[in-house]
Amino acid sequence: MKKKLRILLLLIFVLSAVKGFGITGYLITARITGDANGKKVFLYSEADRKKPVDSTTIVNNKFELKGSVSYPSFFTLKVMKMADSGEKPGRPVYQPVIPIFIENTKIRIAAELDSIPDELKLMMRTYSYRNIEITGSRLNDIYLSFMEKKNALDSKRSDIFMNEYIPYLNPKKGEEKGPLSKGVEIVSRIDKAAEERDAFVKQFAGKNHDNYVGLYVAGSSLAQFTGPDIDELLSVFQKGGLLSTEPGIQFVEKAGKAKKTAIGSKYVDLDVQDQNGKPVRFSDFVAKGRYVLLEFWASWCGPCKADIPHLKEVYELYHPEGFDIVSVSVDENRDAWIKAIGEFGLTWPQVSDLKAFKGDVTGTYGITGVPTCILLGPDGTIITRNMRGSWMDKKLIGLYGNKFGSHY
Repeated sequence: MKKKLRILLLLIFVLSAVKGFGITGYLITARITGDANGKKVFLYSEADRKKPVDSTTIVNNKFELKGSVSYPSFFTLKVMKMADSGEKPGRPVYQPVIPIFIENTKIRIAAELDSIPDELKLMMRTYSYRNIEITGSRLNDIYLSFMEKKNALDSKRSDIFMNEYIPYLNPKKGEEKGPLSKGVEIVSRIDKAAEERDAFVKQFAGKNHDNYVGLYVAGSSLAQFTGPDIDELLSVFQKGGLLSTEPGIQFVEKAGKAKKTAIGSKYVDLDVQDQNGKPVRFSDFVAKGRYVLLEFWASWCGPCKADIPHLKEVYELYHPEGFDIVSVSVDENRDAWIKAIGEFGLTWPQVSDLKAFKGDVTGTYGITGVPTCILLGPDGTIITRNMRGSWMDKKLIGLYGNKFGSHY
């Protein structure tokens, strides 16, 4: 009798273990209504956005994905709604996507295919979960509450930028561009909205220092923070106990890299060459008691070339007051770079490592697109990473007074 009881207890233990094993990972069950049947679904991790972690096909308006994560992480579900027509080779086709924070639990999704926003909205930070229902993940609920507030703050900033600043820069045919003071007033409100958003993001990350959503938000927002902000976040997450985990170690690495060229940090000295091929360093031009603009540009960049008349104007007005410019080209083609310098008559220092976005210069300074304009103070401290257009006018007037005269 005792032997039978031991066998029965062992069987119960084994069955319990098997049952427990079945829920140690995540299970995503989704219902996608509309013309969804037969569409492929791919799951991408934040770590690798090109190679899918898993895939399946929508059948009877449903799909299911199983797996496990070593730690809760951000993923993207992509539904292949549209085929590439091939009419314009190289033009991207933006598919519907569902961003989701996955942990090892049962997650349910419900949405109508045509109501799922596409990848472009995700990239442009205009993504809305309004018509998507996601349940079963506590951390995803936290992430959604964050995104709801952040999207509202992003919209506040982008609405001013798109509806006021862009029309100011590009007046309608027959209309004259407004005075510089109008542009300064507009960007001041844009800055205020950005400061409100950044303060919220920092506050959220701090309050969620003990979970992976807070760590992910902080890591994906490092470009918004100053050097002291980054130090503060590192301290907060240290207390939360996450910095010893794999995502925490990755965050420390990213934070250290971002801090090197964050606002409030000293510039990083690097080797480059001037337009004559002479080896020079940033220290040959900066940290010599004058404000210096590091203007990252390229000969092939349309917006960069459109900025040149304004750069020449402010250089002429403010260079005598103590303002310098050093243009840093991200070209690879030396001939194209030299030709553009001559065509535009650029008289201030021109330097490059001729490695485009593959070299130490762009990598160290976090340059992922041009034009990017970084202002350094007299001692080489990074003052701002947004020194273009009316932002430049505002900063120069604040430093040296109004030299624009009646144009202001």
